[in-house]
Amino acid sequence: MPTLNVDDLGSRHLVPCAAGTSVRDALLSSGQVLLRADCNGMGSCGQCIVRIDRAAEYAPTPVECARLSPGQLDAGLRLACQVKPRTDLCVETLRSFSDASGRRLEAGEYSVCSPAESCSSTPREGNGRALGIAVDLGSTQIKLSLWNRESSLRLSGRSMRNPQGVQGADVLSRIAAASASQAAADRISALARTAIAGAVQAMTAEAGYRPADVGEIVVVGNTAMLALLAKKNQRLLLQPEYWSRPIDCIPEAPEALLACWGVAPDARLRVVPPLAGFVGSDLLAGVLALDLAKRPAGTFLIDFGTNSEIAFWDGTTLWVTSAAGGPAFEGGGIGCGMSAEPGAIYRAVPAGNGLGFSCAVIRGSSPLGICGSGLIDIIAFLRNDGILNRLGKFEGSHDNMFVVSRDTAELTVTERDLDQFMRAKAAIGAGISCLMQRCDGRGASLGEVCISGAFGRWLDVQNAQALGVLPALARERVALCGNTALAGCERILLSPDADAVLEPLRRVCRVLNLAEDPDFERFYVENLYLQPMRLH
Repeated sequence: MPTLNVDDLGSRHLVPCAAGTSVRDALLSSGQVLLRADCNGMGSCGQCIVRIDRAAEYAPTPVECARLSPGQLDAGLRLACQVKPRTDLCVETLRSFSDASGRRLEAGEYSVCSPAESCSSTPREGNGRALGIAVDLGSTQIKLSLWNRESSLRLSGRSMRNPQGVQGADVLSRIAAASASQAAADRISALARTAIAGAVQAMTAEAGYRPADVGEIVVVGNTAMLALLAKKNQRLLLQPEYWSRPIDCIPEAPEALLACWGVAPDARLRVVPPLAGFVGSDLLAGVLALDLAKRPAGTFLIDFGTNSEIAFWDGTTLWVTSAAGGPAFEGGGIGCGMSAEPGAIYRAVPAGNGLGFSCAVIRGSSPLGICGSGLIDIIAFLRNDGILNRLGKFEGSHDNMFVVSRDTAELTVTERDLDQFMRAKAAIGAGISCLMQRCDGRGASLGEVCISGAFGRWLDVQNAQALGVLPALARERVALCGNTALAGCERILLSPDADAVLEPLRRVCRVLNLAEDPDFERFYVENLYLQPMRLH
């Protein structure tokens, strides 16, 4: 049996690899190294890049030739899902989920909302332990914050990639994998549970406490992630009749989660129920954080993500839906895509000499990939310079791709990437139009648009509007609000009576399933091109 000698970001692992097994599957089975693979190992995403020794002995497969450039192949880069070792092999990972506790959240990564200011100073009754943790369980990112509930003081925060991404960037891939068997559901659930445990340990240690000092944890998230965490009812999300109905995602054995996270056994765990099959409690938390139902009629909240969720307040009703546009806004499904984390190109700016653009990288490091906001800037420049047409096709001699950087690795934007992006933004535009049509004339005039999520932190609104990602509104009517899901979760954590805060919002919510809207397909096609959004 071949053995893999794996260099995973400086850590060494010896991993057995059965004959006929790919490098990706061997690493996944070992549990020691989790490679990023948006396509669940099908070879279509190009994310599971590794460097192997004796690369000349492994001729590139057609999939690798389509996903990697000649320069990358010559440098010994291959896709882990395509390489099946015949003898012992040295492998260097380039994209993995190895940092178990993630990284510390910076001040600018929280929402513009202040949960402490919007809550009563009376702490919720509990077990006497002052610490509380808010968790935003997203498909791509997991974000947490540690609070002293008595003083309403945030002590720490963490952000990490959701390691469940090894089963695919989109939620349906993960649900299908978890539905295969109880063992599979347990394994996928454990990935998120363990990641949260690492963050809890890191946050409490930073603040000078122990996990056992935590008295309450509140979790919000999209429905699929909550169902996978609870290991129940994920199969229902594969059935269209449940897409607009509430799904029970409350863990049957909360004490097992509390034990996994190392907190006090009598701590309170509150998993906020989602609104519907594909409209999670993360959107509800965002609505709460922004006091959306107290804003003028015609206000939108758009939470860009792997499963983008939209809320529209028409003055009396809160219309909510999800747009299954794919994970492109968070770098998923993009060959060189990554989430907004250190190493990601997050902005492209004019080069200053009138020729092209230069790229800014998070934390100023060498570029490792391109996140959503950076992708928008790059596409906007290519469009303005005539390199791209409105159909997302390259003009001239660009051979269906554009090289953005050759610094650390060759980073490109391909026509396949553009197709993923255009489909994602078309779904958003169609969802906005469908919601506006459902309000019977109330709030039909589009007012303010609030953008939440990591995607909006560095977003160039003008570029996003030019490509049709956002409606063409005056800049002062577009608010970049940061992580409203985490802010709303924090507000629930600090509220003495969270149910009294949430139930009025649930009562005025109406869920729209875009798959059943007769106008969705027409609106979708109208918004597919690289041009300003068309609304109805």
